Amino acid sequence: MITELKDAEKHLKVKGLPNPRTEAEYIFCHLLNCERIDLYTEDAELNQFQRQGLNKLISQRVKGEPLQYALGQTCFYGFEFKVQKGVFIPRPETEILVDAVLNKLRTTNHEPRTNILDLCTGCGNIAISLTKMLPHYKMFASDISEKAIHTACENARLNNVSCNIPNEDSCLRTSSGSRPFGIEFRCGNLFKPWEEESESFFDIITCNPPYIKTKELKDLPKDVKNEPKRALDGGKDGLKFYETICKEALFYLKEKGCIFFEVGPDIANAVRQILSKDFYDVKIIKDYNGLDRVVVAWIKY
Repeated sequence: MITELKDAEKHLKVKGLPNPRTEAEYIFCHLLNCERIDLYTEDAELNQFQRQGLNKLISQRVKGEPLQYALGQTCFYGFEFKVQKGVFIPRPETEILVDAVLNKLRTTNHEPRTNILDLCTGCGNIAISLTKMLPHYKMFASDISEKAIHTACENARLNNVSCNIPNEDSCLRTSSGSRPFGIEFRCGNLFKPWEEESESFFDIITCNPPYIKTKELKDLPKDVKNEPKRALDGGKDGLKFYETICKEALFYLKEKGCIFFEVGPDIANAVRQILSKDFYDVKIIKDYNGLDRVVVAWIKY
């Protein structure tokens, strides 16, 4: 198997793909349903069916399809998530946002009935990870994409988190032993699905909005261009969604409520300035590489 693994790595490298060894290892782990260490310690071999799968996956990558789409899954915060074309792929740096929320709730006196809203939820990675770590809090999540909402609900079920989509007969729910609360998913643009809720309904709002500047979309790597454009395009200056969300959040956040944004390092200070108009104690949190990645602020009253 080592020879086949090296051949796959060489093929990916020749085609100019980054991290060819890591990608080859992920592909083999997917095909063999094993851990990366097992590739070098176990004497397993690919059967004919798996070799066909290997050729297909390598072909997909060479054509520019993201590895996560080719595999149909990815890992975030230690949990497994299904992903498919048309749904934004979670990035490791977004785990910084989850950490920031958890740190806040662990160091402040929030009651279990705390309501958390995740905007632009995508495959549900933020909402589901928080619910797994905070099982007695109530989570809400929305996305403009119907495909994303259904993928998120599938991921909730995959991770044994109860959930529902209002007004749908095919709500996905966990069976016996499900947690006391869960996630309510709604489809719609930003706060629109929550317009009927009473004002000041949420204690915390989280969001990883599109923040790539429109003019920079053409320079993105080939595989990133295969992700949905509306999940990437943040407008002329990358700030379009931050400006809208900050204005509308004032009507939905409770007293002492706070908001957590993921940001691109190049716009972190601009987002901080936007928040400073109506929020206080605005802080920037860095990611694993020392880059500005999360901005958190508390609402003014």
